[in-house]
Amino acid sequence: MNYVFSYGTLIEKFPQERVSAILTSNLELGSYGNYPALLVSKDISSINGFLLELTDEQFKKADSYEDYPQLYYRRKMNVVLDDNSEVRAWVYILNEWEIRNIKAYISYNKHS
Repeated sequence: MNYVFSYGTLIEKFPQERVSAILTSNLELGSYGNYPALLVSKDISSINGFLLELTDEQFKKADSYEDYPQLYYRRKMNVVLDDNSEVRAWVYILNEWEIRNIKAYISYNKHS
């Protein structure tokens, strides 16, 4: 089994039973178009989400849906469950180069 921390659309893609979880790290919840995205931050924040338990096949589908490793990369991080236990789970994070592309696009369009 593969544990995945979800804060957005993966919850809808994999509607099986899930457990509330909190991720506290140097990530912040932002958006990529109409989709939520975790972005690297210099500040520590807590993000509410859910712990999903995915089969290997579902995990491959999650990678495909998140366009891993092109759009998002993932890393294992500790998440805290409702009972205060900790679980290591995969977390999808928006690639830094994609953030730079978005900023360049916004900046270009402001000056066009």
